[in-house]
Amino acid sequence: MNHPSPHRNRRGALIAAAMLTLVFIGGIVFLWSYDVWYQGKIMPGVMMGKRIVGSYSPEYTDDMLEAYRERLRLQGAVFSFKGKNVTLYSVPTTLNADIPIQTTDYLFDINSDATIASLMAVGRTGSLQRQHVDRMRSAIAKTSIAPVITIDRQRVIDQLKKEFSFFHTPATNARFATDEKGAITITPETRGIEFDYDKALASLAVQLSSLEQPTIHLDEGATLPDITTRDLESVRSGVEQLIAEPLEITFENKESDPPQKRAWTLSGTLLLSWVKPQRSSGGQAEIQFDRGAISDYLKEKIAPDVRVDVVHPRFEMKNGRVVAFDIPRDGRELDSEKTADVISASLTDRRISAQIVVRTIQSPFRQSADSEPVIKELLSRAETDFSGSSKNRVANIARGAELINGILLAPGEEFSTNKALGDVDAAHGFFPGLVIKGTETVPEYGGGLCQVSTTLFRAVAFAGLEVRERRNHSYRVSFYEPPVGFDATIYGTSPDFRFKNDTPSHLLIQARTVGNKMIVEFWGSKDGRTVEVDTPRVFNIKKAGPPKLIETDELAPGEKNCTEKAHNGADAVFERRITYADGTTKKETYKSHYVVWPAVCLIGKAKEDPPPPDSSAQENTSSSAQAIFSDSQKQESAPTQAP
Repeated sequence: MNHPSPHRNRRGALIAAAMLTLVFIGGIVFLWSYDVWYQGKIMPGVMMGKRIVGSYSPEYTDDMLEAYRERLRLQGAVFSFKGKNVTLYSVPTTLNADIPIQTTDYLFDINSDATIASLMAVGRTGSLQRQHVDRMRSAIAKTSIAPVITIDRQRVIDQLKKEFSFFHTPATNARFATDEKGAITITPETRGIEFDYDKALASLAVQLSSLEQPTIHLDEGATLPDITTRDLESVRSGVEQLIAEPLEITFENKESDPPQKRAWTLSGTLLLSWVKPQRSSGGQAEIQFDRGAISDYLKEKIAPDVRVDVVHPRFEMKNGRVVAFDIPRDGRELDSEKTADVISASLTDRRISAQIVVRTIQSPFRQSADSEPVIKELLSRAETDFSGSSKNRVANIARGAELINGILLAPGEEFSTNKALGDVDAAHGFFPGLVIKGTETVPEYGGGLCQVSTTLFRAVAFAGLEVRERRNHSYRVSFYEPPVGFDATIYGTSPDFRFKNDTPSHLLIQARTVGNKMIVEFWGSKDGRTVEVDTPRVFNIKKAGPPKLIETDELAPGEKNCTEKAHNGADAVFERRITYADGTTKKETYKSHYVVWPAVCLIGKAKEDPPPPDSSAQENTSSSAQAIFSDSQKQESAPTQAP
């Protein structure tokens, strides 16, 4: 019997070890090459919804998402029922060129950054072993990542209720009222027929996640009231005691000399309108109060009598010096939310008086200890043209210039445009423009104020001051061109245009309108810095498509009114270089991205004939609702629940 020699065994073992080593090294080289090849790319086999994005760069995927988001902005989501179609657009449509569009105004949207981060995370999270397993699984079996979407549920539902109100009647709760003698009566509850909005929104979410053009059919269902006559009868005696005496709310102004006290008497009828019975955790009805209604009443009836506007420090130049002519003073306003809580607690505890809550409004600008800082010279000047603006827009620009004019910033102090302008509403001298939100045309204050922030931005850029916050408009606005890409949008509390006085001296803002020009000047003392600002470079221009038609009840059927011109999409970039007196330099790049925006035309809705009644369907639905409603009445001890 022949046996292998020891030499042959050793040689075989060496060959096997060498092969294993080569396989191991080959595997290492393969994994390293795999990492290098897909560095900065989405791993193979990864899908975004139903679309393959594996091996694509984040930039390419972002362009894909932006193209889909642009279709949503232009084409919206279509909801239908019995031949009636309603389009809800993802983004409000402005009928005023520079009323900014906020992400909080979107009815629905896709978060590109969060979506791309999720896509890039596949095969790159967890342990090294887990990463390789995830990569292999994705390459073989595909890994689908749903885009990150947002839907403003309540606003979508509110729009659908308004547009399809002809087809449904919501259930109404039983409620308290008073007769001619002031005695409490009860208005009975009613059952209703309403759409299944949860199902519609779920369908919208699925189609958005799949990057489809949303088309949703609405389904009807029966609805029942939450509060019945039986519920109100159980708390009636408590409500009668509640409104037996009026409630007095008071405010004592301790800052006046002598202190002054104001009082307002709230009648029982008014208090009754705030009663909003709710179910307890045990299912029994109990007296609660509509804090929203209380707060609205306070804002309308009480707040104007309590408010004291803040006074900012104001200065004027005389002979090269600054002399104060407005001493800063804190303001005061009603805290309607906290006062509503106080009133609710007083009513619950059967107290007959309550004290309102106020809060102090502090000026964001503080007067310097040096009341007369020396202003030596002009640091920068910028002007923009608002020719062709509407009467309301011109008035808003003038009001904005008035509010920022004369503000003095101490060294190191930050300026906020939104804080300087304060509340932007009719009570503070502003005028509205029009914006389409969903399917409604609503007034929106602030048109023209971006002329103020844009002119400020340019003066800040030329002065070499430190920019703390700046954002360009969503789309191009003709009032700020040329140049393209040198604008700054503001709205409410955000976005804001903020900058810092990083000079060693005080900075005086001078702002005014002359004819159709908005002018901003910065006065102070030069510190030796020099500034170079390039002309913006414009690229990636995208032509606007056909006009966007939006149906409205405010025009005669078929009548068309084009309110907004088309805006091409584009990207713009410019550089600012600052050289300081000590020789140090700072280089900054300002980028702007503008989406395509087509011309907007309102068109009068055609008159709709009522749909032919579907008697069998109505009888079935009505019978179903009646049956559910009758069953709920039999369960005396159980709360009535909507299906």
